[in-house]
Amino acid sequence: MVQKVFLWCTPRSLSTVLQHSISLIEKSKVFHEPFDDVFYLGPERQSERYFDKPTNHDLSYEKVAKNIAETNDVEYIMVKQIARTLLSHKELLVGKEFKDFQHVFLLRDPRKSAVSYYKCSIDKTMGWDLTIEELGCKELYELFCFVRENLEEKPLVLNAAELQVAPKDFMETFCSSIGFPYSDNLLTWKPSSINQEAFWDGWNKAVLSSTGFRISDRAAVNTFEDLSKYPDVVGKIVEQDTPYYNLLNEYCTTCLKA
Repeated sequence: MVQKVFLWCTPRSLSTVLQHSISLIEKSKVFHEPFDDVFYLGPERQSERYFDKPTNHDLSYEKVAKNIAETNDVEYIMVKQIARTLLSHKELLVGKEFKDFQHVFLLRDPRKSAVSYYKCSIDKTMGWDLTIEELGCKELYELFCFVRENLEEKPLVLNAAELQVAPKDFMETFCSSIGFPYSDNLLTWKPSSINQEAFWDGWNKAVLSSTGFRISDRAAVNTFEDLSKYPDVVGKIVEQDTPYYNLLNEYCTTCLKA
């Protein structure tokens, strides 16, 4: 039986490096935010981003779902997706294409992710300004509630801080919980093993140049920058999103071994 999982996240939550690690599993297939193009460029587009670009009428949520469901010749499938880009079409998750998927929710403290998001947004390769709605912890929490009520009573919730502190412990917990095989080979890789076409320029520079998970000590992970040195939008995002992060964090499973 093919093991299938959605990894739900917000931007800048270390989800892409986790995705790459899983892609190293033999007979696996990972999808990198496959619904984003529909959200931003399709006829059902729900963001003002890229409004200067023409609508692609060939894009639809249903077509993406069908494409994922028709994946064959693999034993493990992971779909990594920003929650806010699928929330309005969450009913797809109870349909025939996704009814046998597991669901994992990856969190990161907004004091970390909002700062990281801002730094990416000012990169010239990105060319956009950060807006208050784009981190999406509220949407992640709402999707978590939907999954609990309709699909899984206790979906797995993990905190990206633990991936930074103890990647081996994190990956062992993640893989064992979803029925994916774990080996230490998931912890390091050669840059040439990364499919660069799967990622967006600017957003994923660290992953593209990486050779494995970077381990941080707990003090660094729990140290936060002074938000006053950043534009007001960063502080507003943190203020808006932190309550939803805290709600989700109450359901978090720890991966750290004593």
